[in-house]
Amino acid sequence: MKRSLFLASVIILFAAAQCRQDSTLEATQFYGTWMHSFEEDTDLYKVYRLADYDFPPARGRDGFTIAENGDFVLLEIAPADGLESRQGKWTRDKNTLTATLDETDRTYTIKVVGVDEGVMRIERE
Repeated sequence: MKRSLFLASVIILFAAAQCRQDSTLEATQFYGTWMHSFEEDTDLYKVYRLADYDFPPARGRDGFTIAENGDFVLLEIAPADGLESRQGKWTRDKNTLTATLDETDRTYTIKVVGVDEGVMRIERE
């Protein structure tokens, strides 16, 4: 009984994620500094939370900032467990963000599955 309830819940969550993927999210939902909540990752997507979330202790978290003016900041874990930031710009096509970093011309594609209540789910690469 518990197993079938669990499977039904997983199917419902997957279907909800697919429905959200088909609809275009509002741009304002993307704005903010998002940190990787790797403890919540699944096989389907990575989970990011707004930076003010009370995360459990970790040796480091990567993330990014999406600003309304088109600025993008990639936050990577530094060698001493701090954060290194790399500046860039982002553009959007429906629920897909493309960020290009200034100094390296590296490009990141972020396919957003859903954003709600301070949680962003992005499709795994």
